[in-house]
Amino acid sequence: MRYLVWIDVLKGVGIAFIVLGHILGAGCHLTTGSAQSFCTYGYKYFYAFHVPLFFFISGLTFKKQEWGCFLKSKCYRLLIPYMSFGLFSILIYCVLDYFIISVLQQEGTTAYYQEKAQCVPLVDQLFDLFLGGVAKHSFVANSVLWFIPVLFILEVVMQGVIRIIKGAWRLVVFGLGVYFCFFMFFVSIPKLPWGMDVVPKYIPFFILGKIWFREPVVIAKWHILLSIVFILGFGSLAVINPYQYSPKTIGQYGINLFLASGNIIAWVLFSTAWNCVSLRFLGRISLVIMLCHKFPMLFIQNVVSPIRLLFKASIPSLIFATGLTFSFTMGCCIGAYFLLQHWGPWIIGEKGHDKQEAKPVNS
Repeated sequence: MRYLVWIDVLKGVGIAFIVLGHILGAGCHLTTGSAQSFCTYGYKYFYAFHVPLFFFISGLTFKKQEWGCFLKSKCYRLLIPYMSFGLFSILIYCVLDYFIISVLQQEGTTAYYQEKAQCVPLVDQLFDLFLGGVAKHSFVANSVLWFIPVLFILEVVMQGVIRIIKGAWRLVVFGLGVYFCFFMFFVSIPKLPWGMDVVPKYIPFFILGKIWFREPVVIAKWHILLSIVFILGFGSLAVINPYQYSPKTIGQYGINLFLASGNIIAWVLFSTAWNCVSLRFLGRISLVIMLCHKFPMLFIQNVVSPIRLLFKASIPSLIFATGLTFSFTMGCCIGAYFLLQHWGPWIIGEKGHDKQEAKPVNS
């Protein structure tokens, strides 16, 4: 597939929303009143589709490959970064264990992080890492790591499926069938190694990306306006959707799937309409941001008292604090990227990028 700039823009949008979603999610517990409502709505919006967006992008860039080349490529680009960041995160967690616990157990800190703020034996953390997050206290040191094994398993599954199922409509039927059967029969399935229990949830988004028309249309005013209408329309529906957190019926799961897909398409239109250099750069380093943004974000939001107090104030103060936290976090991630690119590019799957490109095989 020919390289398309707008896919980098879309990845930049996605990773920005991942970081903002985590900032506002923590803000829900640091704020009160109208500021808390602002955080809640923002959190709900981003969480409606920001992770499915990355599975959509994976489908966009997916191609049928020889098994050996495919596994070699994915191990280099996904599993080595996963293990490298995972082991580093565990090291940081162990060294700063009691300091982290004292900070995260402060009153008002996000309940999710309070749950993680406990002494988990090193052996258990390593066991959890190598099994892709199957333990009770999954990814204590770096909770975003779950994404990588799930993406790896999903791409392995789709390499097999694409050899059996040919034709776009058959893929769509397969994806929807897996999605709804998963929620009908296996919604209470126990945790499985490498995220195999949640892979079915993201297959429809992957397939949507696989069948999406990749070439950007000629940019026109109507296209930009259409993207804005879609963003506002589907975004508003996502915010007022009462089933996002606890769907109970197939219809409610279908509503969540529809709204997530609609928001994804809205931002696809936006990405093809605006060639933003900053978003393109963030998209190119999105893996590094995904894997290391939690540390600077948690530090500035919970340890730096003036920032923490701003989250507890009015909406303007909250917006300012969110902007500061986002900027600081992205700055740290960009700095980490350039350091790793120079001193350890293999850690982020970049060394030998061109040489290790897997060979496509005929469909």
